[in-house]
Amino acid sequence: MDPEKPGDRAGLLVDIIMPTYSPDLGLMEKAIDSAIAQTYRDWRMVVAMDGPDDGVKKLVDKKGDPRITAMEMPHRGKSSTVNEAIEKTSGRFIAYLDDDDVWYPNHIEVCMDEMAGKGLSFVHTDVYEIQLLKKVSGSSVRKSKAVMNMGPLTDIFLWRIGHTNVMHERWLYEKVGSYDPDRKYYIDWDMFLRFADVARPVHIPVITGEHYIFLDAEGKKLNRISRVHDQSETGMRFREMILRSKHRLTDDDMMAMVDEMIYCRSMSWVHLLRRQISGIVKPRIRGVRDLLSKR
Repeated sequence: MDPEKPGDRAGLLVDIIMPTYSPDLGLMEKAIDSAIAQTYRDWRMVVAMDGPDDGVKKLVDKKGDPRITAMEMPHRGKSSTVNEAIEKTSGRFIAYLDDDDVWYPNHIEVCMDEMAGKGLSFVHTDVYEIQLLKKVSGSSVRKSKAVMNMGPLTDIFLWRIGHTNVMHERWLYEKVGSYDPDRKYYIDWDMFLRFADVARPVHIPVITGEHYIFLDAEGKKLNRISRVHDQSETGMRFREMILRSKHRLTDDDMMAMVDEMIYCRSMSWVHLLRRQISGIVKPRIRGVRDLLSKR
């Protein structure tokens, strides 16, 4: 909780922000239905259209839920769309749901049990990441399904946390500033790192939804609202984000990462750790091992 804003949590309304641009209306309907099915009922949703879309408006009207509003905005990109939606809402808590993902019915309740119950301001749950390969016929075949959380890489560096599994208090957004409209990649990761500088992120190890990645025949992402950067530059940009977050490592974190490397059953995780952040983590791990070997 913001030390400048101690005290009451009387307003427990959750604002759900769903940014969208030229969506698959079938997938969007499933996403909206997953919000309607939440066991926690005190919420409202803004379906924030990045440009006019009559299909989205008709879908929201069809749902007939007074808690859901379609809001049309100029076509300026995801960051600007999310910013405007947040500025036009007022709930104390903010959640996000992409237009092609789904929540399980427990999502908001799990988050609110921790936030309202324990005075937390920034939490993230677990979700399944499901990769679907789109066929020419239009049907999809599941390529993979795995929990997005990757242990210390996620909990320390906030990597592989997405909008779908995050909830935070509004004061965080007001304190660190809006989503960067000029950023063309890792929009959410950038914001989460800024949040983490003023409020400790807390991992809730409960699976509360599914994040879908749609791939074409060549393995390229098809997701419309989040397809904003050249995948060939992912490695360089990943390193940039890890470097921004390295100051969050503590000695205890390092020991946890060493334990993970020793006991983790997935060698692919170890390979990824060594390749992507060896310049940051490996020297410190070596130092820990040298220290342990002298004892």
